[in-house]
Amino acid sequence: MHLKLGHLVRIEPLCGVPCQADHQRLFAPSVGDGSPAIVRLPSAIVLDEKSLDPSLSRESDLDLYLAHLFLPWRRNRSGLVIAAVDGNAERAARAHYGSEIDLMFIPRRELVNAIEQRFRSVLLERSVYALKRARPEFSAQRTFTAMQLAVLVSIPLAFVIAFCIMPAAANAALAALFIVGYLANAAFRATLVWIGAQKPSQAAGTPEVPRKTDSDLPLYSILVPLYREANVMPSLAAALCRLAYPRDRLDIKLILEADDCDTITATRAFESDPRFEIICVPPGGPRTKPRACNYALPFVRGEFTVIFDAEDRPEPDQLLKAVTAFRGAPAKLACLQARLNFYNASENLLTRGIMAQTPQAFPLIRPHIAGHGIPRQQIRPRNPQESPRKIGGRDRPIQKEAGLGCFPA
Repeated sequence: MHLKLGHLVRIEPLCGVPCQADHQRLFAPSVGDGSPAIVRLPSAIVLDEKSLDPSLSRESDLDLYLAHLFLPWRRNRSGLVIAAVDGNAERAARAHYGSEIDLMFIPRRELVNAIEQRFRSVLLERSVYALKRARPEFSAQRTFTAMQLAVLVSIPLAFVIAFCIMPAAANAALAALFIVGYLANAAFRATLVWIGAQKPSQAAGTPEVPRKTDSDLPLYSILVPLYREANVMPSLAAALCRLAYPRDRLDIKLILEADDCDTITATRAFESDPRFEIICVPPGGPRTKPRACNYALPFVRGEFTVIFDAEDRPEPDQLLKAVTAFRGAPAKLACLQARLNFYNASENLLTRGIMAQTPQAFPLIRPHIAGHGIPRQQIRPRNPQESPRKIGGRDRPIQKEAGLGCFPA
C-alpha cells in the first residue's frame, strides 16, 4: 500500500470555548487506488487558529462552508489543505476545489468555531443588514415611508388647528375617534372568538404524536438568546433536557453576548453535553434578540427550528407536537406558535388579568388571524432554509417572537 503522509492535527479551542474531546487524525491523500486514508498516531502537531490562512477562504463561499462543513486552511508543499469533518464534507470540498487537495479531519465543533472566527465580521454585518438587502419590504429599518410621514404629521397638525378654531367640536371629534377605534378592536376580537367557537381548531398534537424513538424524527435546532440570565441557566437547561426528543437529534444553541461574563460562566457546565453549543455574539449594536438569533442562524443544522426565551419552560412533548403539525400541514406553512400559559396565573391582579385574555387568543383568535392573512407573532419557523434564511433572517428592531410574523413563506 502506497501511503503519502499528511498532517496530524489537533485544533485548539477557538473563541474561548473548549473542545468536547481531542480528536487526532492523520490524513493521507492516496492509498494506491487514490482513495483517502486516515491513520491514528500517538502524538500530534498542534494546529491553532494562527495557522489558518484567511486569504484561502472567500466570503462568497461562506454558505458552502457552513452547509458542507469544510474550510480551506493553508497551503503546504503538496497543495491546498482543507479542514473537513467527515466524508460528505470531503466530497463537497473535492467537488469545489478538485481532487488535488490534502484533507485534515477535525471535530465538527472545532471547524464551526474556525469558520465563525474567520468570518465573524461578515456574520455580524449580515445579522444586522441582511434582511434589508434581501427583502427590504420586510425590514423595519425604514420605519416610515414618505406617505406615512405625511399622514402622521398632517393629522396632529389638523387637530391642533381645529382645537384653536373650534375647541369643543375638536374635542368631541377626538373622543369619537378613540371610541370608534376601541369598539372596532373589540368587535374584531369578538368576531374572531365567535368564528373560533364555531370552528374550533384541532390541537397540534392530536391525534398522532410521533414517539420519541421514531427513527424518522428530524433534527431539531433550538435557539436560546440569553443576556444577563445566569440565574436562570440551571432551570432553563433542566427544561430543555426534559424535552421528549432523541438526544442525538437536538441541536441547542445557547446564544450569548461576548461581554456577558456571568452567563458565559454559567453555561460552562453544559459544554460537555453534545446537545448544547455555545455561540458568542461579538459586541455591537443594536443589542437585541433578533440580532443574536440572526448571528446564530447560519450555524443551525436542524430541519426545524424553535426560539425559546430564558423564561420559557416548554412542555416535554412540544417538539413532537410541532413535527406532527408540520407534517400534516401544507408545504407553505412556515411557522407555528405554541400555546402560551403562565405559571403564576393566580399570583396577583395583573397575572389574573393576563390569564383572562389567554384562553381567547389560544386557540380561538390566533388561528383565524392567520387564516385571514393578518401578520401575527410566530415563534417556530419551519425549515430555516425556507423561511427566515430565505428572507434574510429576523429584522433588527423587532424584538422577541414578532420578527417571524410576516409570513416568510
